[in-house]
Amino acid sequence: MPRTKGAKSKKIVEELKEGTRTCNTCNETKDVEQEFYRNGVSFMRECKKCNNKKRQLREKRKNK
Repeated sequence: MPRTKGAKSKKIVEELKEGTRTCNTCNETKDVEQEFYRNGVSFMRECKKCNNKKRQLREKRKNK
C-alpha cells in the first residue's frame, strides 16, 4: 500500500518528538533544530555537514 503524501514513518515521528534525528549519510543522531536544514515543513534527511559536502562535490563537477 503506497504512503500518502506527507506521511512519515513511525521512526521519524518519534525522532521529531524527541528533538533529534539520524542523518541518512553519516548515521549520527543530532539535534534537529541546529543540525538539519528545513525542507518546506519538515527537515531534510541529511545533516548540514553532510549536505554541504555533497553540495561542494556537485559544484566541483558542475564547474569542470
